Amino acid sequence: MKLWKRLLALGLSASLCLALAACQNGEADPSGSPDPSASPADPSASPSPDIQVDLTQTMFEFASGLKDGDTALTVNGVDIPNELYLYWLAYDCYYLDSYYYQYGAAADFTNQEIVDYLLDDVQTAVTYYAVLRQLCEENGISVTSEQDADLQSQIDAYEDENGEGSFQTLLQSSGLSQDGFYYVNTNSYLFTSLADKLVGEPTDADLEQYVADNGIYAVKHILLKTTDKDVTDDADNVTMTADEFNAQQKALAEDLLSQLQASDDMENLFDQLMNDYSEDTGLATNPDGYQAVEAGQMVPEFEEASLALEPGEISDIVESDYGYHIILRLPLEVEPADYQADFVQEKMTQLQQGWLDEHEIVTNDAFDQLDVPAFYETVTALRQAVSTRMEELSAQEDASASAGTSASASAPAASGSAPSVRHSTSSME
Repeated sequence: MKLWKRLLALGLSASLCLALAACQNGEADPSGSPDPSASPADPSASPSPDIQVDLTQTMFEFASGLKDGDTALTVNGVDIPNELYLYWLAYDCYYLDSYYYQYGAAADFTNQEIVDYLLDDVQTAVTYYAVLRQLCEENGISVTSEQDADLQSQIDAYEDENGEGSFQTLLQSSGLSQDGFYYVNTNSYLFTSLADKLVGEPTDADLEQYVADNGIYAVKHILLKTTDKDVTDDADNVTMTADEFNAQQKALAEDLLSQLQASDDMENLFDQLMNDYSEDTGLATNPDGYQAVEAGQMVPEFEEASLALEPGEISDIVESDYGYHIILRLPLEVEPADYQADFVQEKMTQLQQGWLDEHEIVTNDAFDQLDVPAFYETVTALRQAVSTRMEELSAQEDASASAGTSASASAPAASGSAPSVRHSTSSME
């Protein structure tokens, strides 16, 4: 995983935005998507010009007024510094902002219900990682020298790709100290090592059972779409009501099913009819059918009918909101071993819930007074100021290098050079 992606990896917030989609301004949208009529707000857009950033301060102290090293909360008696709590909060705010932005809407951070969801999610994440580390310590697990070397190699590669001092800039724009960076980026190593010890290597029988329990299957289908609007046939200039059109589609589906049931070579005929008649937009990218479909991915009517079939069997006509389906169940081509990582993750998720239920947490009252909208706006302003400053410094360095090249033919080389200004914007040590 690339360094910057790992730096922003949260993991526990996958369901956050789904829960929040129904909380926008107190009006739930049954589609689960923000109101597309709302004005879009690019998370990277310029914040208020009234915010005067100070690049000599660390991001979270500047944005919150709270000291990075002070205790945000304790988990089972272990102190968690403000820096980590505020890092996850800034990430969650950005994640939510980006989620709304993709639908052309703006996340309302003044909505207290949204703020409460954010703070609860952040506390869960901080608590989880604290408990993870405590369990690793109890089980004699620590970051290995090989894992340390792997992380350092990513840092070195990042510097090679982005220039000297770019890692310090990355720290500053993420708001993390060296220790905070190490904490965030070694959690995945510790999780893997703990999973190896607590779950171990699953057997073939374990994986086969996992595939069966999770309803993983493979199918092809012929879809004839239905509609709730009148339909005009451009070729014949004939208009049909929705009911007439849908009846025509069902009659066609019945005819195709009869052909398949009477065929001696049903599977080849199915492919032919599917390519001739199916209106599934996914057919172009899945010409051989849908492999490794998991429970919940398809509409309920489709899934129920698919799981009722044995490989090689076809369904009767199945009606869903999309239209009429004829489904052919396929043999599952993936191997159970392909689900080893999913099996381990599922077992660890079951354990994780127990960990979170048993923890003892003491919070810091200072966070009850934190102005989340102002905090996120200030964090955004400082990140953009860092980016702008680094672009200016890079342009200055390029100009200096160009001038030095031009002058080198007529002037002797200097005995020394000025230190790189790239380091002057970072105060993360």
